[in-house]
Amino acid sequence: MNFNPTIKSRVREVLPARVPYLHRVLHHAPGDLRAALSFFSDPSLLLSRRERLALLRSFVRISLQMHSPHTEAEILTIVSHILSLPDCVNGCIVEAGAFKGSSTAKLSHAAARAGRDMVVFDSFEGLPDDVQPPFKPGNYCGTLDEVRAHVRAYGRPERCSYIKGWFEETLPNFDQPIAAAFVDVDLATSVRTCLRFLYPLLSPGGTIFSHDGHIGPVVEVFRDTVFWENEVGFPRPDIEGLGHRKLLKVVKESTDIAAEDLVKEGAG
Repeated sequence: MNFNPTIKSRVREVLPARVPYLHRVLHHAPGDLRAALSFFSDPSLLLSRRERLALLRSFVRISLQMHSPHTEAEILTIVSHILSLPDCVNGCIVEAGAFKGSSTAKLSHAAARAGRDMVVFDSFEGLPDDVQPPFKPGNYCGTLDEVRAHVRAYGRPERCSYIKGWFEETLPNFDQPIAAAFVDVDLATSVRTCLRFLYPLLSPGGTIFSHDGHIGPVVEVFRDTVFWENEVGFPRPDIEGLGHRKLLKVVKESTDIAAEDLVKEGAG
C-alpha cells in the first residue's frame, strides 16, 4: 500500500524515536556493522577497546532516544577522522546544522576525547521561509533548549558552545581555526555560505564533511570551480564521494593556496 508522503511525515513525528531508528538499523545494518568493526579495530585510534566499546554504546543509546538522520557508519567515519587528527592540525570542531542534537552529542564525545572544543551553528528555528520544494519552512527544527538538553543528557556539554542565527549572519563573525567540520544544512544556499566562511578557516590537513551529497543543487555547488575560486578564495579541492555518496569529504591539503596568492605567484 502507498501512503501519502505528508501522512508518512506526520506518522514519523508522533512515533517514538526508537521506532524509525529500528527501521534504519535493519536497512543499514550491514554497513553499520562493518563500520563498527572497523572502528573497534582501527590501529590509528589511540583508544583502548573499552573506550571504543563505550563510544559505540553511547552512539546507539543516543540514536535510540532521538531522531538521527545519519547512519552509524556515517557518524563513525567522522568520529574516526576527528580522533585520528594529528596535533599539528590546529583548531576546533564545528557543526553547522544540529537538528535535534543527535550528531552534536556524538561529535561532542569525539571532541572531548581529542581534547578539542566544539562550536555548533544553527538557526534553531528550522529551515528559513524562502526554501524551495520539497523542503518547507521550519523543517528540521530543533530548538536551542532541545539541543542543549540532549547534549547534557547524552554528550559532553563542557566541550560545546552554541551560536544561534542564520548562517549568513553568524559565520562572517567567526574567526577560529577549524580542524574538522560537519555540515548538514540541506540547502544549496546554506552550503555556499558555509563553504565561503568555513573553508578559509580550515587548518591544512583539516576536513569538512557534508551530509548533503545526495541533493542535486548541493552537488552543483561543490562542483562549481568558479564559486570555489571567486567566493571561497581557493581552487576547488578534491571532494571524496561527490556524485555518488551522501557523505562528502573535503580535505584541505597543506599545498592548497588561496586564489589571491596564486595570482600573486603568477604575476611574480
